[in-house]
Amino acid sequence: MKDQKELIHGKPWKYLIVLDACRYDIFSTLVWEFLDGDLSEAWSPGSCTIEWLKATWTGKYDIVYVSANPFVNSKVPVKGFFGRKHFLRVIDVWDFGWDEKLATVPPKNVSKSVPRHEKHRVVVHYIQPHFPPAFENPYMHVYLLGGKKPNLDTPLMRDKRLSDLVKKGIISLDEYKKLYVENLRLVLKEVANLIPKLDGKVIVTSDHGEFLGENGKFLHPPGESHPILRKVPWFGVK
Repeated sequence: MKDQKELIHGKPWKYLIVLDACRYDIFSTLVWEFLDGDLSEAWSPGSCTIEWLKATWTGKYDIVYVSANPFVNSKVPVKGFFGRKHFLRVIDVWDFGWDEKLATVPPKNVSKSVPRHEKHRVVVHYIQPHFPPAFENPYMHVYLLGGKKPNLDTPLMRDKRLSDLVKKGIISLDEYKKLYVENLRLVLKEVANLIPKLDGKVIVTSDHGEFLGENGKFLHPPGESHPILRKVPWFGVK
């Protein structure tokens, strides 16, 4: 399996689209509904976003980073990573693109923030399929209770609440998985709408995967080497 960091820094691309917490297996079944291209497996250097950031972006890059994830921001360091020190510019969509009703950043707000005809390379980091789901669903209330914009002192993505409902038997595992799949389908549709507006080579990948109840595990704990978390897509759009 190819090393994702080597691909990122060794292969040509103009736009690197990052789907947060996107599993390879589910991506590989859904992507063909929306995009045409070449799909291969890559091994992520981290099992969670902050590990991926620290391992992948170790220098200073002439890259514009469009970020729906507060771990990459232009304001303050988060858990030892400061986006402003690594990228030419960080566009803080996690801040101005926050949707109070959904308690997340909808993918359309990320797409609207992508610079057109940018001379530098661009990373476009959508937060989906990472929970919360970016659409109305019966479990929205568990996020909207305290689901304020992330606090940069202790950024929280608020993905734990749905898995807690599964553990309590309030939501079935099948429904939990369905919400994840629909969240991925939503962002893939948005990516498909964005790509025709971009100039240059586009790669779609992920920072890490996501446990969806395998052996009772959920989310994406740090320090894990399980393939579900570390095997990510590397998709070259045609």
